[in-house]
Amino acid sequence: MLTLSLAWRNVWRNKLRSGVVAAAVGIGLLGGVYSIAFYNGMTVSAVRDAAETRIGDAQLHHPKHLLDDDPKFSIPDADAKLAAIGDLPKATAAAKRVETTAMVSTAATGAGVMLVGVVPVQERAALDLHERIVNGDFFETKKRLPAVVGKKLADKLDANVGSKIVVAMQRLDGEIVYAAFKIVGVFHTSDSRFDEGNVFVLFDDLCDQIGFDPTAATEILCSTEKVADAKPLAASLRRTFSEETTNERLVVQYWGEVSPILEMLESTKDQFAAIFLFIILLALSFGVVNTMLMAIMERRRELGMLMAIGTNGRIVFSMILLETIFLTLTGSAAGLIVGYALVELTATTGVDLSFFGEGLRDAGFSAVVYPYLDFGYYLAFAAMSAAAALIASLYPARKALKLNPVEATRVDV
Repeated sequence: MLTLSLAWRNVWRNKLRSGVVAAAVGIGLLGGVYSIAFYNGMTVSAVRDAAETRIGDAQLHHPKHLLDDDPKFSIPDADAKLAAIGDLPKATAAAKRVETTAMVSTAATGAGVMLVGVVPVQERAALDLHERIVNGDFFETKKRLPAVVGKKLADKLDANVGSKIVVAMQRLDGEIVYAAFKIVGVFHTSDSRFDEGNVFVLFDDLCDQIGFDPTAATEILCSTEKVADAKPLAASLRRTFSEETTNERLVVQYWGEVSPILEMLESTKDQFAAIFLFIILLALSFGVVNTMLMAIMERRRELGMLMAIGTNGRIVFSMILLETIFLTLTGSAAGLIVGYALVELTATTGVDLSFFGEGLRDAGFSAVVYPYLDFGYYLAFAAMSAAAALIASLYPARKALKLNPVEATRVDV
């Protein structure tokens, strides 16, 4: 107990130096914690937005459709599959789609897009694209051949709600057909590439235009209550349609298989956090070691006197060890506490990056980031800080133990 008290008092004998070092450790750890929380927030937001707005939690396709967007590679009896999916405990909703590549044009310009035929009621239940409408509505206005387009595509075509777009598409028999669709809604998501590359029309309208069997679908999207349930849902779907998946007539993918980039971001965030914090603590440890070595040099006479009068070497070793640990953990505790408060504050308000938001949207990230960090991360960071403090303390403590009492007492400091 006496050693603990002495070590704590010795840390603050030079308040300025110890305060600067502790502040450096705290600020470094604060920066590391917040950077990791920021990265996690971007990752969680990207995964959630993709799953809830664009790709769903799980998808069903004909295997060849993954290699070729031709609608001839379709899923038969789509409505029966939707009914079977509805009985699965993890599935909250499902929607069928028909997709084909097309060219859309106005008097201003043209663009190649993916033309997606949807059933609005099913889409509203499975995804939240209808909540991203910034102008018009999601097929609520009754028009002949209605279409919903992304804001970026609308700007490119110089079109808006009420504008007509001419769509050139290929029928299943190979004939090129043209149709004039009227824009009834414009959406705006966190992914500008999605906004520019997709046009949504009614399922039956697209089936009529390209001669597609309305009882089939090129894609079925499924949603769950939580993104974490996507893998179990995909496993349930494979069991439910085991005959077709075994015979390679159907393939089931959860969101990570549909978008490997998102899967990589999600699966590597823990490794990123550990490596990033390790680098920060390693750099800070050198500063702490340097400071403690300076303190030992200044106190050589004092330490020599302690050993000369018979103080056990283990006590001197333990005292320097504890001083280094106290100095490191004081800064670490402050950094973690302030970091936690800052993360919790901005997790509610968000961090607006709209000044370069378009660049983020090009990469599929939202312009508003909500930093996020599980409490388990803080415990792990505290453990890493304690380990770094212990390791950093060993060399200065060993250096003090090697002092020659006779030579040390002769030093006039």
